[in-house]
Parts: sequence; structure tokens; C-alpha cells
Amino acid sequence: MLGKLTGPTTDNSQIAQLFSDEALIEAGLQFELALADACAAAGLLSSAELQAIVSAAERVDLSIDSFAEEVHHAGTLAIPLVAALKSEARAIEPSAAEKVHLGSTSQDLADTVNALISQSAAKQIVQNGKVLGDELAILSKRHQSTLMVGRTIMRRALPITFGLKVANWLVELVGALESLHRVASGLALQLAGPTGTMTDLGGRGAQIQEHMARVLALSEPSFPWHTNRQQVARLSVELNLLCSALGKIAQDVALLGQDEIGELAETHPSGRGGSSAMAHKQNPTSSQQALLAIGKVKSLSASILSGPIQEYERSIQGWQAELGSVAEQFIWSADALALVTGMIQRLQVNQKRMNENLADAGVGTDTGESERLVDAAISLFERSDL
Repeated sequence: MLGKLTGPTTDNSQIAQLFSDEALIEAGLQFELALADACAAAGLLSSAELQAIVSAAERVDLSIDSFAEEVHHAGTLAIPLVAALKSEARAIEPSAAEKVHLGSTSQDLADTVNALISQSAAKQIVQNGKVLGDELAILSKRHQSTLMVGRTIMRRALPITFGLKVANWLVELVGALESLHRVASGLALQLAGPTGTMTDLGGRGAQIQEHMARVLALSEPSFPWHTNRQQVARLSVELNLLCSALGKIAQDVALLGQDEIGELAETHPSGRGGSSAMAHKQNPTSSQQALLAIGKVKSLSASILSGPIQEYERSIQGWQAELGSVAEQFIWSADALALVTGMIQRLQVNQKRMNENLADAGVGTDTGESERLVDAAISLFERSDL
């Protein structure tokens, strides 16, 4: 359980709210309304029945606490939500109750809810990532010609510029953000019914599916994916890779800030970064907390990536745990991103120590095409589709 002392250290209210209980219920209602609208367009609902379902959705009043008990009892969000919607619709137009959830199943709703919320969360992450990208581009350009010693296999190597080091951070970040955006933009709805046959849709399943995808702004699936969990796995992988890019930055900053090197330093408000036992220490707290968050994201990927091995037409395990794991991945990813962004905004660059360490290495000052590569990295960021 994510508490105030064990959860993310930054304000993730925007991302967390997307995965709140209220947001899940709202997304479930969006699925049901889009389904009803599509079925009406296909001639499977009358206009009166459609209006009754729309009105019923507005009247559904579910206490989160009691509703949570029903969800746990039923084992799925769809069962109590559909029951409540049917009850309200029946009071308005009796025949409408039988048209609620037409041709769909609990997993259709659950998978579509996951896609809807994940798409919104990914959009927020990408927007926040662009802020970090801007900061890295500025830092890279500012230090385009700042000499420092490069390091390979944990030892001093040949000269580079600090701007080139930051450019490497930027390019990896851009690639991760672009991939996350691409995968999230392609998330598809799910509508296939109990065994993936699109039964009870009057032979109009493809038409209804296309209509729903348009209404919900999701991709139209080429095939039902009840047991094909690749789109969720890909999303998890992209969050993992984004965190790898963030981890590279955090780790480099922490290493270059070691007392023996002293080329970079995190700057903190008073009281942050200190030691409870050693007053002389200034710890890289933002790097430390970011790497902790990144570790959480990577550990969550393990459970999601085991999900694609499923039995028969719908599985007893795997997909049921995806939404919770994906939610935590997004929340911890947002935490790591905020921590690294704040660290870069406050980063102290010690050019004097860079010069001293380079001179001590005795490897000259030829940085090759470092300056051109900085411009290439910044250009790549500016041309990206983020």
C-alpha cells in the first residue's frame, strides 16, 4: 500500500487522480455509454432505450466505500457497475435494462478502462518529460564547449564536453518519450464478448467496435485481445525504458558528485540532503529518491510481463492485476521524472573541478566532434513529435 511515508515523494496528484476510484468508475461508465451509442447507431437499441441508458448513467450514485465492497465481492468492477446502471435504466424505460452492456463482458470493460486511463496518464508523462527535455537542451547548449574527462568502465578515458554528456541524456530521454507516446496513442479498446466471438451484436460487431473507438478516442483493435496482453506489456516496457533514461541521469549526477570527483552537485533547500549522524555530508537525495522510484517501476514490470502467458479464451490470472500494477508504474514514473527534473533545474556545475580532473588525467583536450553532436541532439529534440 502506498502511504505518505512509503509512497512517492513528489506531488503526483495529476497522475494519481487519473487512477482514483472515481476515475475508474467514470471510465467504466464511458465504456457503457459508448457501447450503447454504438449499438443504437447499428439499430440494436431504440432512441428511447439509448436515452434511458444515458439518463441512467447520470443518476448512478455509488458510494466508493460500499461500491468497493461490491467490487471485491464480485471480483470485477463491471458486475456492480452494470447492475447499478441497469437498475436506473429500468426505472426509466424497462426494455433499456436488457440493452445495457449488450454483447460485452467484464473483461471488455476492464481492458478498455485500462486503455482509457493509461492513455491519459501517458499524455501527462510525456508533457512533463518535455519540460525535462527543455532543461537538458538548455544545459547541453550552455556547456557545449565545457571540457571534462570522459570515463569508461569506471575509469578516466579521453576528453569530452559536459554538453555532450547532457546531450546523451537528452537523446535517450527523447527516444523513450517518443516510444511511450507512440504505444499509448495506439492503445485499443476491447469489445469481443464472453468468449471473443462478438455474440449478441447482430453481426454488426465490426461496425460497433469502430463507432466505440471513435467515441472513446482509442484505436480500433484488429482482433480481440482478451488473452493477447502485448499492448499492456509494451506500455509497461516503455515506462521501464523511460525510467532507465531517468536513472542514467540520476546515477551520473550522483557519481560525478562524489567528493573525490566533485564535478557536479545537487543543490537543496535547507535541511534536505543532510545526514543524521555526519554533519559534513551533503547527500544526493534527489538522485537517491529517483533511483528508488525507478526500481519500483522495474519491479512492477516483472508481474506485467508474466501476464501474456494465458490459458484458453480468457484467463483466470494476469489481466486482473494489470490495472493496479500499471497505475503504480505511472505514479512512480511521474515521481522519478519530477525528481530528476528538479535536480537538473538546480544542478551545480563545477567547471574548475572538471578542468582539474582533466589535467590530472593527462589525456589532452581534443574532444573530437563533441560540439557538433550537441547541436545534433538538440535538433533531434526540437524535431521530435512530442
